[in-house]
Order: sequence, then C-alpha cells, then structure tokens
Amino acid sequence: MKKFLFKNEVTSGDKLSTGDLQNLLNGFLLFNEADYIRANPDVRQAVQRGDFPSGFSHFQERGNMERRFPGFNGFKWDDYVKANADLAHFREDPSPEARAKAHFKESGYAEGRRLEP
Repeated sequence: MKKFLFKNEVTSGDKLSTGDLQNLLNGFLLFNEADYIRANPDVRQAVQRGDFPSGFSHFQERGNMERRFPGFNGFKWDDYVKANADLAHFREDPSPEARAKAHFKESGYAEGRRLEP
C-alpha cells in the first residue's frame, strides 16, 4: 500500500512523526519564491532551463522533502528566539532579527527548530 505526501512517495513502512509533518507544513507556510530562488541557485537554473515552471513547483516536488530553506514568509524572529531557549542570547546582539534569521536559514530550518513558543 502506498500513500503520497506532497507528490513524494511514502511507503507504508515509512513513518513520519508529528514533528516531521509539522516541519513539512512549516515549509509551505514559510515559502517565499524570491527567498527560495536566492537561497538555491541550482533551482534558479532549473527554472531558467524549464525543468520546473517555478521555484514553488520545485519546492513542492523536491525541495521540501530535501529540507531546503523555503523563505521567511511570516517568520517572526522574536517568537523563534522565545521558542528556542538556547538562542536567547541573540537578543543581546546589535541586530537580533538579522542574527535569528541567519541562524534559521543556515541551520534552524533544517534542524526542524520550533517557530513559536
């Protein structure tokens, strides 16, 4: 028996935790075409070649399951820092929003960090 999730094949032996599903959903909620294309030059090239009609199409078919950074649509840096106690020191940074965004883009998204408390 096979099930399909976001156009990616998931077999009955595969198990997705609630956290995994939340991370997949977060990817769609945060998706921003410009951010995604900027963060993924290979996707920009694939769209230009006509391999995909858009960055969103790539994200839907591959990028989300590959845990590629989706963008900052609706990202609230303050909630992100509150939800991740180990990032509290970001508030002391001269640019806490920039620091939180950089962390989320570079590692937090792929790690499945919480977005809100």
